[in-house]
Amino acid sequence: MNFYRVEQMPGFIKTEMQKIQKAVQPFMKKTVIYRFLAIPLAAFSLFNLAAFLFHASADRESLISAGIFALLAALGLAFFKEAGYQHKQIQKTVHIYMLNRIKKSEILSEERKSSYARQIKEEPFAMRSFVEFLTEEDRRKKMY
Repeated sequence: MNFYRVEQMPGFIKTEMQKIQKAVQPFMKKTVIYRFLAIPLAAFSLFNLAAFLFHASADRESLISAGIFALLAALGLAFFKEAGYQHKQIQKTVHIYMLNRIKKSEILSEERKSSYARQIKEEPFAMRSFVEFLTEEDRRKKMY
């Protein structure tokens, strides 16, 4: 979610986006940390492991070093995979938040709420439908 674009949105949308950001903040923090650790660790280890393969000395010290670099590369790749899992959790949390927010609406009819819920379930990037929902809800709120 582009923070610059959120700042340009109307207040009622900005408020909901801030609530979403607050809900996913723990996952975002973990994702950033895991990726920050994964990329340099895996790259450094794989580079050194490749260098050991080209030198191909079979003494005990080289094998231990190669084993350590292989272990560090595996750890880096595991961090990268965990970052991907955390990213999926972010998407799931946002999705659940949007669906719950639609269900809580007391302004729109059940038919409109189910229509928006269906759109959000079907679309991979459902933010557009959620913004449409918030806009319609705000418009109807102002009518009453």
